[in-house]
Amino acid sequence: MKKRTLRARGRGELVPLAGGRVALERDVRIPVRDGITLSADVFRPAAGSPVPAILEHVPYRKDDVTAVRDRRLGCALAKRGFALVCLDVRGTGRSDGIAVDEYTEAEQEDGVEAVEWTAAQKWCSGAVGAYGVSYGGFAAIQVAMRRPPALRAIASVYSTDDRYTDDVHFYGGALCALELVHYPLRMVAMNGLPPGGSLGERGREAWRARIDATPPWILNWLQEQHDGPYWRSGSLRPAYERIVCPTLLVGGWRDGYVNAAVRMAERLEAPWKLVVGPWPHVRPNIAAVPPTMDLVGLLETWFGRHLRGDAASGEDATLVFVQDYDDPRRVPERISGAWRRFGAWPREEIRLRRLHLDGGGMLAAEPVSPVELEIENAPHAGTQIGVWCPPPPPHGLPGDQRPDEVHALTFTTAPLEEEAVCLGFPRLRIAVSHPGPTALLSAKLADVAPDGCSQLVTRTVLNLSHRDGHTQPAPLPRLTWIPAELELDATAWRFAPGHRIRLALASSDWPTIWPAPTSERLRVRVGDGEAALELPLAPAGEPADVLPAPEPEDEPTVAEGTRVATWRSVRDGIARTAGIESNTDLVHEVHETGTTIRETRAFATAASESDPLDIVVGGTTTFELHRPDVHVRSAATARITSSADAFRLELALEIEADGEPFAHRRWDERVPRDLL
Repeated sequence: MKKRTLRARGRGELVPLAGGRVALERDVRIPVRDGITLSADVFRPAAGSPVPAILEHVPYRKDDVTAVRDRRLGCALAKRGFALVCLDVRGTGRSDGIAVDEYTEAEQEDGVEAVEWTAAQKWCSGAVGAYGVSYGGFAAIQVAMRRPPALRAIASVYSTDDRYTDDVHFYGGALCALELVHYPLRMVAMNGLPPGGSLGERGREAWRARIDATPPWILNWLQEQHDGPYWRSGSLRPAYERIVCPTLLVGGWRDGYVNAAVRMAERLEAPWKLVVGPWPHVRPNIAAVPPTMDLVGLLETWFGRHLRGDAASGEDATLVFVQDYDDPRRVPERISGAWRRFGAWPREEIRLRRLHLDGGGMLAAEPVSPVELEIENAPHAGTQIGVWCPPPPPHGLPGDQRPDEVHALTFTTAPLEEEAVCLGFPRLRIAVSHPGPTALLSAKLADVAPDGCSQLVTRTVLNLSHRDGHTQPAPLPRLTWIPAELELDATAWRFAPGHRIRLALASSDWPTIWPAPTSERLRVRVGDGEAALELPLAPAGEPADVLPAPEPEDEPTVAEGTRVATWRSVRDGIARTAGIESNTDLVHEVHETGTTIRETRAFATAASESDPLDIVVGGTTTFELHRPDVHVRSAATARITSSADAFRLELALEIEADGEPFAHRRWDERVPRDLL
């Protein structure tokens, strides 16, 4: 049944939800300093006194693409006595302006003004928080850095304090590969969709003008290959003192942003709480493989305390899920492990266990005689890694590492006599030699079961020309032994008695990272007392009972579904290439506006087994938007290749309106590679 829509005092449209207990005010216009207006949807209790408000600021189109999740969260929070303000980033959705890039200075200032605007509304108590997952979590951190007076607390889920080291662009100073056609391509297609509201002739002209003025964000990212002012804008690191409000940090051990959550817990001076579960880049309440967590309840407790003065819950500052071994050859019904709580991040209580690499492939307590080893040139190695961030599989879990370990140097302990719990950032120190000017070193830590199966624990990559930092990379001195230090991603993992700890060193991590343009083999020196893996071993912590997330409450005004989600490792026996193929098909519906939006994604990557220049990353993202005033198809397609000295991006955007061509754009760009 359609919900009744009313005009609200000339501002937005009022839509009653949850049996009339929740009011959704759609397309509320927020004026900002340069004369444009931004569009917000406000979910609030339909009656009662003013309430605290929570801002979520993202470019993902609240009227259609995120409508289902927004309504479910908005209703849930409104029933608990909060208002949720969902704001379209400038130049996206119904907001005015042009989206020239992500996290621009103008966008960050918009967030500050939106906080102050929200605090001044009659339905708001004057206390405002900021929340978001991924992009919205970035935005919450960025607005907190600017300290608007009304901002009392933030909740940042799966986001980062450092846009260069921990995002979908670069990893360890190396260029991300698959991510180049996932998120960037999705934004090209999404930014081609029309603004919300009815489209007349003038509206279509404005839509076409927006398409023509909006650049593909990926071009900036390809060109900004080193850390510097571009990436520092919107990054909290290293000036953590800029945040003074209480901060809730939520991370996932299988998510690409987990390092930032742990890092911020170690360094923030403001009050904080850290929650890290075994999740990939999916909300804790809807993870495909349990355990789940009640995200809404977590937000209610956090914002209730800091926005309206609820009594403190008495919970400790750190709650982590310590993972345990699962057979990586199949998806588990539930990820093994246990929740543990600590009074704070237990940095002072962690002790380091030093394991030495030796020439016989052992990780041992003491070094033996020095030996030099070569790492195989294998640009295609790494396809068992799983997902750094979306796309699917929905569970995001890595497979058995042995097919990749064939192309690596492996170093393995004897079976453990007692358990070892690793919590934090493992570190590898090792001497390397290469003809240069650059090379990659991939390090993966695995839990090896008695039957030989190898389950990924954590990993990292270092572009060795970035060995001394990411701002001014330096070519490798030719065939000279130099020290390298790699910090592996944060983890919480219990190695059981009888299991073995394995370190695998490889020259590639495909398709997470674009291979280095060299066929020369990297050499490492082990057994000298310097080549060592340091594991941060943790105290036991206190057992914690964490209830699973309840089933989401039904909201009959919206519906969603997943038609397809695939992820396949593929080897071409004729071309001698390896990579992945992935497809998704998602549908969202908003009943009272008659809106349906379908999103399909298809990706394919292929890397030669021997030639690091024979690399292809390609994909297509398509949105099909159906609403009473227009039917739209927006498709973005990209193909990325490389030579020894440049990347080539071939990108196309095709848009149809009501079955007819409406707009198209083409880019064919050559971007020099600088020590990548």
